Amino acid sequence: MTIKTQITPADWRALVRFVARRAGNDPQSRVTRLFVAVAIGALLGLLSVSSAVGLHAMSVWVGAVCAILWIWSVARIRMQSMVPAPDGYILGPREVDVSDEGLRERSDRHESLFRWATVRVVECSGDHLFIMVDTSAGFIVPLRSFPSLSEREQFLDEVQRHVSSCSRSAA
Repeated sequence: MTIKTQITPADWRALVRFVARRAGNDPQSRVTRLFVAVAIGALLGLLSVSSAVGLHAMSVWVGAVCAILWIWSVARIRMQSMVPAPDGYILGPREVDVSDEGLRERSDRHESLFRWATVRVVECSGDHLFIMVDTSAGFIVPLRSFPSLSEREQFLDEVQRHVSSCSRSAA
């Protein structure tokens, strides 16, 4: 089965948001964030107890909020700066072909074959189907590429036949 689509900058941004959201939901990432928060709290507690001056609680809270806003702002700016070149291979028209061999993507600038063992996750998110072949790389298939809901389901069924970790969340 072959799907023809047009990848736009908005589709790319959707993939970047999807990858960032998945990275934040990683259990290891959660444990790391919890450990850092506890370590900072313990350090502030030790400073407060061992210091003759002590810490001003409001200053600590304002400093923490400012640090969080700074980190959030820098992350947003970096995400927004990740833009593919208009004349590169990511944006523009392409075909995605599902076969027994794997997923093949063709455009005017490239042709790639990803064998089924490479596919890690298949998930519908918002207006897109993402077929991830690495933690931060994958196929973007906008749902507008399917003329009908039955064709989308047929495509997903064909992919699911080959990939055991297929997820249809939010489909």
